[in-house]
Amino acid sequence: NNEIFKIGVIGRLVEKKGIDTLINAIAFLKKQKQSIELCIAGSGPLENTLKELVKQNDLTTSDVNFLGPIPHSEVAGFIKSLDMFVLPCKKDENGDIDGIPVVLMEAMLSGVPVISTELSGIPELVINAKTGVTVEPDNVVALALSIKQLALDSVLREKVTQNAIVKVKTDFSLFENTNKLNNLFMNYAKEN
Repeated sequence: NNEIFKIGVIGRLVEKKGIDTLINAIAFLKKQKQSIELCIAGSGPLENTLKELVKQNDLTTSDVNFLGPIPHSEVAGFIKSLDMFVLPCKKDENGDIDGIPVVLMEAMLSGVPVISTELSGIPELVINAKTGVTVEPDNVVALALSIKQLALDSVLREKVTQNAIVKVKTDFSLFENTNKLNNLFMNYAKEN
């Protein structure tokens, strides 16, 4: 199977998003001859460090692609273009962590399988092997193996994506409403 599996993440390039763990996991998978491309959308203080990490791992731009910040209007399209959305959040050195990242809900509602970490409120949303896959934070090998498993197991992918849509729509319908409100405010702000 020579199809390239497209993984993506979007967010500020800061420590708590765990994008370094993700790049190292891609390097691990490349050594196992897995055809995987990682697209990273967003910018932030760690951008140069992460680009350096890609080089250190002997990865090329076809392995890891930095897209830079993408406009809000293109986020949904970016997410839908992916085979998998991976956000390996972790605690940063100041102890700062994400709550429940809204972008995970967006990916889940888009029918894209998600992998994230067992941290903060994330397991309430991403239930391992039910609505997505979770691994422990900062664990490169566990993350790599979960990506590989989900990439190879189409039955599991189908199951978690279906369950994820239901989960977000039922338990997190507030998210939908907040989004609608947000759009109303944005439109109102533009008109006035």
